[in-house]
Amino acid sequence: MKFTAFAVAALLPFMALSAPAPADDAPGKYVVTRGDEAPTTQPGTIEKRSLTGIITASALLCRTCPRTSCTAVRQYSKGARVTLRCLTAKDTTTVSGNPFWVKTSDNCYVSDYYVSWSGTIPLC
Repeated sequence: MKFTAFAVAALLPFMALSAPAPADDAPGKYVVTRGDEAPTTQPGTIEKRSLTGIITASALLCRTCPRTSCTAVRQYSKGARVTLRCLTAKDTTTVSGNPFWVKTSDNCYVSDYYVSWSGTIPLC
């Protein structure tokens, strides 16, 4: 009995070390900040809050995924205010040199190229 307790106590620290580390691209682990310049990514986390963007295209399709080949589920008009949830550049279609897409509160994606926003937003 004493040996079992000793063995468990001795091996416990090693078991904690074998746990997998969180992925570098875990949602919310990095944040993107944009002001007057291009978006910049840095490590960090932000509290859950909404960020509003303004649509700059005459008509912008919101899609099921961040690619132009994905199905459009709604359309925003120029000047529409949209609540932004997160930003991604992973597996996206680049639009006019901009690989970023924004996920909206309508649970669909629009190209960041056509959205004016300022502040900090988490990566999807």
